[in-house]
Amino acid sequence: MPKRPKLRELIARAKDGEEEALALLLERVLPIVKKHGQRMGYDGAYSDLILWMINTIRHYRPNTNLDEEEIECTLLNKRDKKKIINKFLQGGY
Repeated sequence: MPKRPKLRELIARAKDGEEEALALLLERVLPIVKKHGQRMGYDGAYSDLILWMINTIRHYRPNTNLDEEEIECTLLNKRDKKKIINKFLQGGY
C-alpha cells in the first residue's frame, strides 16, 4: 500500500499547479470544511470555504502565520466581517 503524501508535500505540489495534488488536499480536508460550512449558517458557505482553501493554497508561503483576527475575518460571513472591521476601525480590538 503506497504511503499517503504529507500535507506540506501536497500543498507544494498544488501551489505549483498540480491539479491531482489540489484534489487530494481538498479530499483530505472535506469533512472539516463541511462541518464549518454548516456552522457558518448561510447558503454558499461550503462553496466559499472551498474557494478560500484553493486561494489559500495557491498563495501559501511557508513559515508564515496568520493571526487569529485574520483567520476569523476570512472564515466569517460578510455581515460578521463588516462588524469586526467596524469594531477594529473604532478601536475595539
